[in-house]
Amino acid sequence: MASRSSGAGAIIALVMLGVTTLTFFVLTLYFYGQLNAQETKAVEAEERLARFIAATERDQAERLAEQVRGSTVFASLSAQLSQAKSRLFGQPQGNLSEVDVALADLGVEDYGSNMLDIVRRLVADVRAANTRADEAEASFGQTVTLLEQSRDSYNRTREQLSTAATNVQSVLGAATGAIETYKKGLEAEQDALRNMMDTQRTNFEQRINALNVQIQQKDRELAIANDQIRALRRDASADRFTGPNEASLIDGSVISTSGAERTVTIDRGRRHRIVLGMQFEVYQGGMVLRPDQQGNLPRGKAKLEVINVQENTAVCRILEELRGNPVVRGDVIVNPLYDPNKVYTFYVYGNFAPEGPETSSIAARDALVAQIRAWGGRVVETDDLPGDLDFLILGARPILPPEPGAGAPLETRLQWIRARQNLQKYDDLYNRAVVTSVPILNYNRLRTLLDY
Repeated sequence: MASRSSGAGAIIALVMLGVTTLTFFVLTLYFYGQLNAQETKAVEAEERLARFIAATERDQAERLAEQVRGSTVFASLSAQLSQAKSRLFGQPQGNLSEVDVALADLGVEDYGSNMLDIVRRLVADVRAANTRADEAEASFGQTVTLLEQSRDSYNRTREQLSTAATNVQSVLGAATGAIETYKKGLEAEQDALRNMMDTQRTNFEQRINALNVQIQQKDRELAIANDQIRALRRDASADRFTGPNEASLIDGSVISTSGAERTVTIDRGRRHRIVLGMQFEVYQGGMVLRPDQQGNLPRGKAKLEVINVQENTAVCRILEELRGNPVVRGDVIVNPLYDPNKVYTFYVYGNFAPEGPETSSIAARDALVAQIRAWGGRVVETDDLPGDLDFLILGARPILPPEPGAGAPLETRLQWIRARQNLQKYDDLYNRAVVTSVPILNYNRLRTLLDY
């Protein structure tokens, strides 16, 4: 029995062990299934959690949770987001992407910066704009004040101008009346003066005509007298001995030359009235000294100037000399203004303007007269040719302009009459010199010979 009881207990123990093992196995399978299910749920929960917060952000979330005790982090962030949206949009609803659109519409280009910097910059711009607006308002106020002052000044000036215009109109009216009165008086005086001028013009024209008649009569009488004088002089010259032409007389000769120093010595000195600066033309002989029809002597072979005077001789330098025809001993010298044995008498008349019409003829004539007197000549200042005249020096023949008409001014008529008288005197002197065989020297040729 005891054996059976022990065997039965062993069986029961085995059965219990098997049941327990089976139960444990079943429980193991159950719990393993539950574990897999929980792990799956944990993975899903981790994935859902990762959608809200990353693993790297959980520490920051823990710190936020510590700061917002009594509330969840989400609730705190949601409250802050709602507060930010309320400040941005005025209500807790709204999309933050709308902020970028709004900033772009406002012209804020750097809207990627933090909102506080943007707001600070905008606030600074608004303050600057307000400051400029205040300054502009102050300037506008000053401008308005100046405008008011200018308007007041304009009104005062306008009133003054109106008063002045009234006064000017009054004065102008009085002046207009005075001018009209003066104009009428002036016209009356002009008429009287015009009548007087017409009367004087008529009287002057009559006087001029009478003078012209007298001049013509005097011209006829003068022509008759000149014919009588020429006839008398022809009769007198038939009984008078006429020597050689004094314009061709030889004044001296060359006695020596110095080619190295370009000087010559002449046989005339202090006792022959030779002075420093006197000039001579050199000729090969006296046969070539024949004046042409215009009274011009032929050109000499050289020109001399006295530089040293002795008692009986003088040294001259050669101013000009023809090439191939040098000055030699025995050549003769000539100066139309000089004669060693007598004093020549000259009569100078005509227009002396060697450099052109603008040159002073008085100065040219004075220079010629001074040169003649410096070299021993005598110049007569009479109105007629003297009987002892040796040379007549004539300048350019005067030009007679066209005769002015009857309506020309009196001064113009008188100038023409004087010009005609000068021309008549010039021609009369020339004709009388030809009739009486007085040598006539052309001014330009004489100037060339004298070289002054």
